[in-house]
Amino acid sequence: MSLSETRKLLQQSRKIVDEADENTSVNIILNMILKLVSSIDTRLQGVEKSVGKFDELKNIITSVTSRVVTVEKDVNDCHKKIGEVENNLQGVGNLFDNLKSLCDTNKSTVAKVQDQYEVVKTACNKNKAEIKKVSESLEKVTNRESNQCVCLEEVQNLKKSVLDLKCRSMKNNLFFSGLCEVREENTEELLRTFLHREICIDYRIEFGNVHRFSNYPRGKRPIVARFLYFSDLQYVLNNAYKLRNTQYGIRQQFPKEIEDNRKLLYPIL
Repeated sequence: MSLSETRKLLQQSRKIVDEADENTSVNIILNMILKLVSSIDTRLQGVEKSVGKFDELKNIITSVTSRVVTVEKDVNDCHKKIGEVENNLQGVGNLFDNLKSLCDTNKSTVAKVQDQYEVVKTACNKNKAEIKKVSESLEKVTNRESNQCVCLEEVQNLKKSVLDLKCRSMKNNLFFSGLCEVREENTEELLRTFLHREICIDYRIEFGNVHRFSNYPRGKRPIVARFLYFSDLQYVLNNAYKLRNTQYGIRQQFPKEIEDNRKLLYPIL
């Protein structure tokens, strides 16, 4: 029974009660009251069912709310982790850029040094070929028997040319003495260590060749080093004063003819 029907039944019941007199049947009144009570009972049962459904709905809403809160927390955690990952990726990206820039710089430097080394190597080979050619010419001239005066002049000119070529080929050479020799040594690394420790050279000097002389007693053989860059050689010579009062010595390498003449001049100086 709906709410409007119940209201209508109450109005009819009140009207019958108000108009009732002694002749009115008691059964009629009781029937009306019974209908009214039945209607109220039915309504109450419906209300109880609705209240039960409300409790279920409340539980569902509470569960959904709890899940939503959990999901929101998980989403916030995900946002934080994503932010951390983005920061880490940015750091890795910056590190990669720095490494790439450094590698490019190193490649350029290595290529430049290699090109310069090839130029120096070509010049050395050319000087060797010229020295060999002049030496062969000198040998031929020496064996000539005719035109003695002309031959002597030509020989002297050739000797001067050979001496000049030798000086040019030794222009970038330095002579190091006093460095102890050990068995199976790495002569180039030994020289680098000496320059760093005794002369305080704190950068890498490029050498074309480093070796010990073979015509000296083993253990006391000096070292001759060919510098790729004359500026490095000049820098070492400028700092050679630091070796005063030590067992070490540094000087430029010259051909034997010039060395002999210098020895003759030492007493005069």
